[in-house]
Amino acid sequence: LVIIAIIYIQEALRKLLIVSARKQKVSGIYTGIRSSEPQYLPLKINPASVLPIIFGSMTLAIPLQILRFLGAENTSFLLSAKKLMAKSSFLRELTWLNYLLETILEFIDRIFRYQTWEHSLVYLCLILMFSFFYGFMQYNPSEIAENLQKGGNTIQGVRSGKQTSEYLDQLLKRIILIGGLCIGLVTILPTHVSLWCKVPSLAGLGSTSLIIMVGVALDTYNQVLTHSHAYEYKTRSILS
Repeated sequence: LVIIAIIYIQEALRKLLIVSARKQKVSGIYTGIRSSEPQYLPLKINPASVLPIIFGSMTLAIPLQILRFLGAENTSFLLSAKKLMAKSSFLRELTWLNYLLETILEFIDRIFRYQTWEHSLVYLCLILMFSFFYGFMQYNPSEIAENLQKGGNTIQGVRSGKQTSEYLDQLLKRIILIGGLCIGLVTILPTHVSLWCKVPSLAGLGSTSLIIMVGVALDTYNQVLTHSHAYEYKTRSILS
């Protein structure tokens, strides 16, 4: 089910119909020219692919690596902080402050502890953040609108220029949000499902690995199709 979901997410596109605004002067009259085949502007639902997941996991792993670098015996924020508070005579005297710090650190500790809902929610938020970051790096609404206007093309039902840029900006926010949520749910849900069902997950075959494997397989499949079509056209041209 996860593999099928990943395939749909990776291949999902939002196609925008492009209308040609080029005009040709015929006997002093300007007439619009449209190509026989409709042209589309494809926008991927998940343009960043697996990058948001990788950078999200790296962001959560950095504080734990800092603890190890500082010489902590374990990677638990709560236990490391308790040892530091035990050495402080000031904190031992202030019981309420000690309790408050312990409560806060316990919550932070759950965020960085794998297989907890706190960890999954923060992980999902990081995936969404990096999805928007890489999505708008790949698709620049102002640049796309400018290129369409220079080529004499417009999106159907949308005026060229600033209105096209605003339309693309709103549309990209929606589709990237959907793609980021889908990738995030595909990443975190299998872990909790395996806990509920008491079924151990396969080591080294998590959602991130599956997304990479599916992406490589789809890319190979598309390349094979491209080469086969090119060979078919070449054969036809030789025979003709």
